[in-house]
Amino acid sequence: LENAVRLGPWEPEVQFTVTDLGFAMWDEMPPALRPQIVDLAKNLQRRHTDKLVSIAERRGRLAQVCGFEKLVKLPACVAQNALTKLAPVLPIPVVPAQAGTQSTP
Repeated sequence: LENAVRLGPWEPEVQFTVTDLGFAMWDEMPPALRPQIVDLAKNLQRRHTDKLVSIAERRGRLAQVCGFEKLVKLPACVAQNALTKLAPVLPIPVVPAQAGTQSTP
C-alpha cells in the first residue's frame, strides 16, 4: 500500500484499488498510513465522486470522506454527518447499583 500511494497517487486504477483496500484494512493498518489513504481518496473524489462514495459506503468508511468539500452535500454524507454530530450528544446509560448488593474486591 505504501508504495502504491507513493508511486501512483494520480493513476485512477491505483486510486480505486488502494482506496478500496485501505478502507477495507483500515482498522488493521498502521495509523501512520491512514492519512495517506485519505489523501489518495481526496485525489479520487476530484473526478470520481460516485465511485469514491460507493467504495466508502461498501467498506463502512463514510466518516473518512464525508468531510471533503465536494461530498458534504451528497445524501449519504448528509446522513453520515448528522449521525456524527448526534453521537457525542447521546446519553450514556448509567445503571445504578442496587441497594443491598455487595461488591467484591
